[in-house]
Amino acid sequence: MKVLVAEGDEDSRNLLVKQLQIYGHEVIGVSNGAEALEKALKEKPEILVTDILVPHMDGFLLCHLWKQIEQLRPIPFIFYTSSYTSDEDRQFALSLGANAWVSKPTDPEKLVQVIMEAYEKAKSGLPSSPEVAPLEPSMYFNEYSKRLGTVLDKKVAKLEEEVAERKRVVEELQRHRERLEKLVEQRTKELEDTREQLELNERLAVLGQLASGVGHELRNPLGAIKNAAYFLNMVIEEPEEEVKETLEILEQEVVASERVISSLLDFASQKPPILRKVDLKDVVNKALSGINVPGNVEVVSQIDEALPEVIADPDQLGQVFTNIAYNAVQAMPEGGRLAVECQASGSEKVIISITDTGVGIPAEVLPKLFEPLFTTRAKGIGLGLAVAKTLVEGHGGTIEVQSEMGQGTTFTVILPLGMREDD
Repeated sequence: MKVLVAEGDEDSRNLLVKQLQIYGHEVIGVSNGAEALEKALKEKPEILVTDILVPHMDGFLLCHLWKQIEQLRPIPFIFYTSSYTSDEDRQFALSLGANAWVSKPTDPEKLVQVIMEAYEKAKSGLPSSPEVAPLEPSMYFNEYSKRLGTVLDKKVAKLEEEVAERKRVVEELQRHRERLEKLVEQRTKELEDTREQLELNERLAVLGQLASGVGHELRNPLGAIKNAAYFLNMVIEEPEEEVKETLEILEQEVVASERVISSLLDFASQKPPILRKVDLKDVVNKALSGINVPGNVEVVSQIDEALPEVIADPDQLGQVFTNIAYNAVQAMPEGGRLAVECQASGSEKVIISITDTGVGIPAEVLPKLFEPLFTTRAKGIGLGLAVAKTLVEGHGGTIEVQSEMGQGTTFTVILPLGMREDD
């Protein structure tokens, strides 16, 4: 059977053509109603299958004209249209002389069955739909306008729903893409951080072994140099000014070298704290007294007299406060004020803050401040704060830093109180 198919949507048209061809029909596909009418007059199909909303000439008008042309009138006319149409639309189509009405989507086998039944009825001269009376010519245009307007309105509403749904899907896909991008970025950063940490750990392991050996080997000659400088100071009663300055420089450099060696050894042999009851006031004061504070730096200590004892390692805490205070003094080459405050926070922790009025630390440097081997000073190897952080965390505490360029820096050590005297 030669079947003419009119369908505006190319994908739907191609699918319907292939389905009908599978059943052995010869199929001609066109994209609009005007072309369907022209093809029908030339090709003489045995049946027509069309949608309502096809371009250039809708299905209702095509059916009306089809039934007015004598050579086309006997050819069965089948509407194959979308589900948004109503029963009133079906009644109007049948009143125009349509032989059948099939709603999309439907099973191809059922559609072929309807086509064959319409063809057999037309061939035998039976009426296509005896329950629907033909439409009076005077009523055609009024009913046509009403039905076509209704179909178009429903089509527009359906398209709006599809647009809204597609917009929702696009927005959801966009949100999903953004989540994936953030996840990929986060995982990439985690992998990069892990890689950097592994590389750092490898370098630090080697450094620890080297520091331990070098530190012990250097301490003996430094001790000899220090003793020699002391001996020279003793035996030279009235040294010349140049000799006196040289001896002072020698002593200062020995002290600086000892500090570097101590940092290396502390880093290489970090041990768990030996805990006991500790008076923080004594630990802080001892740490401050061990630092060479220039005369142009004022030291202010505000420690709560009622501060409870903590369970800690006094030597390790002393090293923490010494390292922080030493850095604070180094940050005030023109002089300034070094303030130490210590107070309890509730019944569970104690807060020690060390504040200087020095040059401050750039914001981009703050995240790296506690990393081993990181330093912004010309002298030093960048282990003091790294060791301090490790020792504080070994006590179950935390260390924080706040700084503003030109205003100074505050290091805050937060320690748990642990057992009390009366426990």
